[in-house]
Amino acid sequence: MLLLEREKLVIVTPPHTGSGALHRILCKADVGGIWVNGPNPDGGVDHHYGAIHQGWEHDGYSVILLIREPYARKYGLYKHYVWWLEKQGLTADVPYGHYLDKPPVDYIHNETQLQFYRRNDLDGCQIVTTAEIDDVLAFDYDIEIRPDFDCTALWEISHGVSLSVLKDHPYFKTEEWTDEVNFWKYSGSI
Repeated sequence: MLLLEREKLVIVTPPHTGSGALHRILCKADVGGIWVNGPNPDGGVDHHYGAIHQGWEHDGYSVILLIREPYARKYGLYKHYVWWLEKQGLTADVPYGHYLDKPPVDYIHNETQLQFYRRNDLDGCQIVTTAEIDDVLAFDYDIEIRPDFDCTALWEISHGVSLSVLKDHPYFKTEEWTDEVNFWKYSGSI
């Protein structure tokens, strides 16, 4: 989560929505953002905290929930997992289908953005995608994050993998996944 006191703005950043880059950009001294950490569902502490403080609500802070196109986010989580395996010196030859069938046990790989939204009771917040956050911050809050924040790298499916191939896996036929995509689609977020 990011707190921008001057702008009276809170930005909630679920896992793998460009949160690390956004935190590094907005927490520079010239912008003045505050990096907020809190408990996660696995019992640890990280910056994907989403509980809005009642004092912020009382003081009229705006709340933005940053989301990423769900298919691109899921593939990005897979690529992040492969990178992490390589960094640990472990076998990184994990097919995408295997990752979908048996993801790592931590919440980052298993909780959808919709589940994050519901768990943190974020009804009423402004939902902004990674493709829109640079414009929202520039036009509504006079904060320029380009070129440091490149939304193109966040929503493109790279490495020659076609989106239609990704959507054919049984994981994407589950009710949970259908709810995830439909919620953001019908809310006008994606």
